[in-house]
Formats: sequence, C-alpha cells, structure tokens
Amino acid sequence: MDASQILKQIGSKLWSIFREDADLSHFNFKGFPDSRGGDMSIVFFKNKELLIESLNSDNPWPVWEEMRTLAYELQKMPEFKIEPFTNMKFALRENGKMDVQFAYIPEWDSWPGLYMKGVSQIPEAEIGKHNIPHDIWLERVKMAKERPYA
Repeated sequence: MDASQILKQIGSKLWSIFREDADLSHFNFKGFPDSRGGDMSIVFFKNKELLIESLNSDNPWPVWEEMRTLAYELQKMPEFKIEPFTNMKFALRENGKMDVQFAYIPEWDSWPGLYMKGVSQIPEAEIGKHNIPHDIWLERVKMAKERPYA
C-alpha cells in the first residue's frame, strides 16, 4: 500500500462516521514512531461551529484504532523519510473533498490536545486556552531557541 492509498483509507473511515449535521470533520493525529506516544481527536463542525470533539479517552467509533494504525503506517512511507511528520490534520468536507496538512513537532515540544503546533509556538496570551502552565511554556520556548526545529 502506498501513501495515497493510506490517505484514501483514512478518508473512507472518517466518512463512515461523518455526522449528518456536520459540514466538516477533522482527524487530528499526533504520533511519535520511536515511542508510540501521542494522541488523536476527531472533530465535527457545522458552519465553523464545533459540534463534537472526541479525544483518545472517549473514542466511541470502531474505526478509531484502524485510523491510528493507518496514520502510523503513513509515517513509515518513503515520502516521509526525508521530511518526517509527527502531526497530521486530515480534513474532510461534506462534499467529500479532502485536505491533509503535516507538521513536524518533536515530542519534547508537544502537549496533549495540541496539534500542528509545538508549545513553544503558542503565544503567551494563548497558553491558558491549551492548559499549558506558564513555567512549562517558558521552558519550551527556551529549549526551542537552543535547538530550533521549525
């Protein structure tokens, strides 16, 4: 199976749980191949308003583990050997259109429920929104200056 087939399978699985009252869904994945750490969420929107978000701890859909497995398989594809990713945002619209974004955020700068950005990339004014303690944010900002990755 190649990367495009994996993405199609993720899209198919997300489509299988697409809510009738939604116009957009996101499958957010964060995974670190060496440690198998990370998390996921599935989010549904209508007119840009949040309808429901399901995190690791409350995974009501049978496709949950299948989507996680596919995302880890995608990380191993040759396309991602030179530029690996640890975060993926897979968007699916009610018309079936898919959009995928990838980001590399090292595990040391990640935070539960924070996708596509590292702690050090969050403005100080927004750390409360993500429940990031100020001292941890300061530490991560300092670390990112010492070893930049973005």
